Amino acid sequence: MATERPESPAFVPRQLVDDLLWVVNTPSFVNGSLVALAPWLSPDVVDAEHLHAFMSARQSHRVGRHFEGVVEFWLRHVLGYEMTSCGLQIRDGNRTIGELDFVFRDEDGVLTHWEVASKFYLHHADREGSHYPGPNSTDDFERKIETLFRRQLELSRTAMPEVKARAAFVRGIVFYHRAVAAPAVLPDRMATDHVRGVWLRSSELALLDSWGSAVATIAEKPHWFAPVAQPDQLELPRLIDALDQHFETSQRARMVSIADGSSGEEVSRLCVVHDSWDR
Repeated sequence: MATERPESPAFVPRQLVDDLLWVVNTPSFVNGSLVALAPWLSPDVVDAEHLHAFMSARQSHRVGRHFEGVVEFWLRHVLGYEMTSCGLQIRDGNRTIGELDFVFRDEDGVLTHWEVASKFYLHHADREGSHYPGPNSTDDFERKIETLFRRQLELSRTAMPEVKARAAFVRGIVFYHRAVAAPAVLPDRMATDHVRGVWLRSSELALLDSWGSAVATIAEKPHWFAPVAQPDQLELPRLIDALDQHFETSQRARMVSIADGSSGEEVSRLCVVHDSWDR
């Protein structure tokens, strides 16, 4: 069985700080115009207890909601921006036509609209259509980016013409299969320095043996960003047993942090999907 997350009160604030640092300091998942820039964030300026209290009031199991909460804390309480609205629904008569994630005044007082997203995709070269589906294979990179830049960001132009700047703040990971070469050409707007991991199907877990003496931690939602701040890590045979048990009764993907057996530092991120994923 996988080791349960410790109940120590120090665990959650530490994990939340790690999540915040990952969200801010990780390279943008997208490139091109209308991409938000982020100044480097040092852990010394983060009030862990304040972050914990802030996120406790917005607690969600959903990775996307957790991401939005972390970004909101950073904008409000680290950068000190004046937040005008969060999750503002835009309506056309009785019909909701969209939502603006964040509208705020930046350090220069400029009214700014940000759309934010955290996304995880698996490179699947033999797939028809997009080669970058998500763990939920109805989602894919190209569709999400098209929606974000062409619809969500553009909504503020007509709904809030007083907005003077708009940008996308996107973080994510692409997982590449160990047996397939990475592509030479990436989709439009996918940053070349995006974070990379590895994916496997549940029937391919024997391939984990190639990591030798590595150890692992299974990350529970919503903490899919930073390596999990958990002291007890699983040796690979125990990890395989835990994953086998999981996929006997569930088709939900599992996120795993693979760490060096000596230092305990993360060396790779692994996404394991059920054998039936995207068949």
